[in-house]
Amino acid sequence: MPRVKPLALRKKFRTRPQRSHFVLRKWGRRFRRFSKAIVVFALIAIPISFWSANIYDDLCNWSSRVFNSNMAKAGMVVKDVLVEGRQQTTVDDVLKTIAVHRGDSIFKVIPAQVRTSLEALPWIKSATVQRILPNTIYVILVERQPIALWKKNEKLYLIDDAGDVISKVKQGQFSKLLIVVGEGAPKQVAKLARELISFPLIKRQVSTAVYVGGRRWDLVLNDKLRVKLPENNIGKALEHLVQLEQMHHIADGKVQTIDIRLPDRSFLYMSPDGVINKSRGRHT
Repeated sequence: MPRVKPLALRKKFRTRPQRSHFVLRKWGRRFRRFSKAIVVFALIAIPISFWSANIYDDLCNWSSRVFNSNMAKAGMVVKDVLVEGRQQTTVDDVLKTIAVHRGDSIFKVIPAQVRTSLEALPWIKSATVQRILPNTIYVILVERQPIALWKKNEKLYLIDDAGDVISKVKQGQFSKLLIVVGEGAPKQVAKLARELISFPLIKRQVSTAVYVGGRRWDLVLNDKLRVKLPENNIGKALEHLVQLEQMHHIADGKVQTIDIRLPDRSFLYMSPDGVINKSRGRHT
């Protein structure tokens, strides 16, 4: 019987590596090569992208300058700026916002951009901007309508009919407007103003309106009489107030406070001077 060599036995019975091991090694080498390629690409592409973006911006600016220059040579220049609807906004603010000078190319004015800039000014609610070739910029403004002054922390703010703050004002400016006080008053004053329109006798005597608790109004008439209005049905309450004034002259200074929050009754609180005068009248 022939003798088997030990080396042959070792070769015959040696454990063969699993196929998955070779697959993992193969994909690991590919992943490392791929990662290196990504890094190299990023190092090259990122600077190029920034460089190309700057080149693109420079090219756009250059082409815009060339275009405007050619249009100016062709006579397409700004000679007139016509503005309609301006009352409170100053001419300087409008011209500064349009940012164009006589003799500039009319295509230098981008209507959409100018409109957005104009509507950012405090007084302007909306704006329309047009180029009328060859030489005119036409602007139509719609300004905000002030309806009240909001007093907060001893400062006065002008309020428009949407309840938005237009600007801060000095004492004495817009003195004919109603002064309102209280948190939330600007957003509610338009509704109160509409109610007061139907009652001119009361409206011309109101000096201050106080928004109480975020729910209802107190009116101060002639800086003396305080009228407590209900949360709802303000019109009916004001109608009742007119009747009381016509019958009892409650605004003559003798009454300090009148509460008409309830629909079926009223409460009158006399001022100290009114009580004294009334007692003297009985004695005489």
